[in-house]
Amino acid sequence: MAILKNHEREYVENVFRFVENRVNIAFFSEIPENQAGRETHEILEEISSISEKITLTVYDFEKDKTEVEQYKIDKTPAIVVEGKKDFGIRIYGVPSGYLVSSLIEDVVQISKNESELMVETIQKLSEVVNPMKLEVFVNPISPYCPSLVNIAHRMALENDNISAHMVNITNYPHLAMRFNMEDVPHTVVNGKGSVEGALDEKDFTDKILEAYRS
Repeated sequence: MAILKNHEREYVENVFRFVENRVNIAFFSEIPENQAGRETHEILEEISSISEKITLTVYDFEKDKTEVEQYKIDKTPAIVVEGKKDFGIRIYGVPSGYLVSSLIEDVVQISKNESELMVETIQKLSEVVNPMKLEVFVNPISPYCPSLVNIAHRMALENDNISAHMVNITNYPHLAMRFNMEDVPHTVVNGKGSVEGALDEKDFTDKILEAYRS
């Protein structure tokens, strides 16, 4: 059954015209799949079918331990979008609603193998010489989440020491409670420092670096 409506599929087809190089989507799910796993799988099947430059590989979270450890997957459903290498970009939870655009943007950006961040941002990120893990907590009904996810994922593209995870809190409500989240987007830096709100690239960069230094 088609997940995307006709106008949505046409939009994705137009965007995927800008996919330059091959992109692999690795999908991790529990088998048999639960509702979140099935919904995510259906979305990925449809999106990957739109471009011949996209390959979808499905892994069983319980059986495919080598790949689970290789990609450091700690929950399902999980999506890894990689191009010439694994940039540390992850999507956890169902990429539904507004979050579909984050997945689509990831495919195009990763296919280009460049972040296209501002020069000022790139210069500031050069100070990240130790691991920085960005977890951007989102929900599918907020129109403000995808732009921040996009910035975080571009940062992972730019700097090998940065990994960036989009986490749909509707699939992991316990994480929202753990970090005392009142609204989204909410970004956690290295499991402790928090950055709240939908910020522009400059302000987001300054805030995450502040949390990274602390």
